[in-house]
Amino acid sequence: MSCRILIAEKDLEMASLIAAELKAELKDESNEISIIQDGRRLLQKIQNEDFQLLITDFKLPELSGCELLEEIRKIKNSDQLAILILAEPLDDEQLARAIEKGANDFLFKPYQRNHLVSHVRSLRGRFILDEEKQALAAGQYILGKFRLNLHSSDFYQGDVRTHLTPSEFKLLEALFRRRGTVLTRDQLIEEVQGSGVVVIDRAIDTHVFSLRKKLGEFSNLIETVRGIGYRIRTTG
Repeated sequence: MSCRILIAEKDLEMASLIAAELKAELKDESNEISIIQDGRRLLQKIQNEDFQLLITDFKLPELSGCELLEEIRKIKNSDQLAILILAEPLDDEQLARAIEKGANDFLFKPYQRNHLVSHVRSLRGRFILDEEKQALAAGQYILGKFRLNLHSSDFYQGDVRTHLTPSEFKLLEALFRRRGTVLTRDQLIEEVQGSGVVVIDRAIDTHVFSLRKKLGEFSNLIETVRGIGYRIRTTG
């Protein structure tokens, strides 16, 4: 799968190191990597060119943090561009705000090389392969051995159908649709609740607990992001 990656980092040496790490580890995958060093030029680059993944420092010259995320999302939505934030550790409130403004994932400094590659592979997986596009056209989400049928509300693990409640199905469908992206509990509540139905944080956690039991040995497919919410893992 071809992927155009943009690295935004004020330290050119660091940006070049990140690019070299990705090229070395993703050498069997088709990637084009570009580098930019400040927020304003980053917005211009995104406006004028198509990238699938942005790896950006949270503190860039000219424009940074949540303000930068907000401006990026005016240009490209999450289905068009995934954003991986590199930052010093953030507290739960900062994390939640950054997610609300459009961040898809975070990697906190100092990070290990294999963690960077893992996060990049996960976000790249959000962009659907040709065979998955065909499946989606037929009303299905496919991830490895898992298949979610949007017409019949059926969920399959291999050839085995797993019964889901309507709320569990809505929750899993939201996670599959935005796989690799952290969804806050508030976002999941909006996805699950119907007209006249009130859903609270605790109910979301209960649905996730039930889904994990039904996934059995694959329960880690649904990842908890501490203090924020959940996401679907796209890599083993």
